[in-house]
Amino acid sequence: MSSHRILYVGEDITLPGLLNVALKSRDCHVVRCPDMLQARSFLRGINYSLLICDDESAGAEMQLFIRSPRPDKNMPVIILKKAGDADTLVTTIKQMLGL
Repeated sequence: MSSHRILYVGEDITLPGLLNVALKSRDCHVVRCPDMLQARSFLRGINYSLLICDDESAGAEMQLFIRSPRPDKNMPVIILKKAGDADTLVTTIKQMLGL
């Protein structure tokens, strides 16, 4: 089992695979969820080290999630504003998780 579980919420089906390859040596595993509504149920069952959301997929539901009382308040959240450089995202993830 991976030390760091990362939940990606968004429509890009290739991004989790790219991140899994790039972060495998750092003992990370990325799981994809298509929308924030489903992500809330994912977050209830498993402890994640990081949440990454596409801005378009998150919407108002993400705002509610961020503001809601929850036990994982210290979990970092990255909101992707637009498709960007995967290398930059990997670097940011490593920094946020102290890898």
